[in-house]
Amino acid sequence: MAFVGHAVSRVSVRRAGAVCMAAVEEDGRAASGSASGSAANVNRRAVLGGLIGVAAAVGVQGGVRDAQAGAGGAFSSTVFPKASFPDKLDMDKEALKDPKVQAGLKDLRKYRSALDKVLADFKADPQMDVAAKMRAEFSVSQLRNDLNSVNAVFDEETQKATDRVVRAIIQDIREIETAAVVKKGYERTPKKIEKTTGWITQMQNDFDKLLALY
Repeated sequence: MAFVGHAVSRVSVRRAGAVCMAAVEEDGRAASGSASGSAANVNRRAVLGGLIGVAAAVGVQGGVRDAQAGAGGAFSSTVFPKASFPDKLDMDKEALKDPKVQAGLKDLRKYRSALDKVLADFKADPQMDVAAKMRAEFSVSQLRNDLNSVNAVFDEETQKATDRVVRAIIQDIREIETAAVVKKGYERTPKKIEKTTGWITQMQNDFDKLLALY
C-alpha cells in the first residue's frame, strides 16, 4: 500500500505541475505585450509558490499513508515479535527433579525475594547506593548459571520464548544500575528515581513470568 501511495503522490505532483506551468506560460505571454515585465515576474513567483505548496501537501499525505501502512504491516510483528510462551509447554519432568535444577530454582526464588528488599530499601532511601546493593544481592555469573540450569528442562521450541526472559533478567540488572547512576556530589533526581523504580519492578515481573512456569 505504501508503494501505491508514492505512485499517487507522484502523479498528483506532475498534474499540479502541469497546470501551474501552463499558467506561468500564459501569464508570460500576457505580460510580454505590456510596458513592464514586473507583473509577469510576480505572477510567476506566485504560481511557482503554489506548485511548491501542492507538492509539499501531497508529500505529507503520502508520508502519512506510509506510516499507517508500516504501523499495521507485517514489519512490526515479524521483526519485533512479542515475548510469549507457547500454549503448551513441553517440560522434562525427570530433568526437573535433577538436584542441580532444584538448587537453581531455590536460588532464583531467593533472588526474587531479594528484589522485594531492594525495592523497599530504595523507596525508603532513594539516594542509596543502588549499584552496591545490587552487587551485594546478586552474583551475575551465578544467576546466569541458575537460569541456564532451570531453562534446560524445556524443549527447544519452548526455550525460544524462555531464552528471551532469561536474557531480560540479566539485562535488567545492568539497566537498574545504569538508571540509578549519579555523578559524585549530586542527588538522584525524581526522574531517575522513577526510572530506577521502573526497572526494579520490571525485573520482578520478569522473574515472576519465568518462575510461574515451574
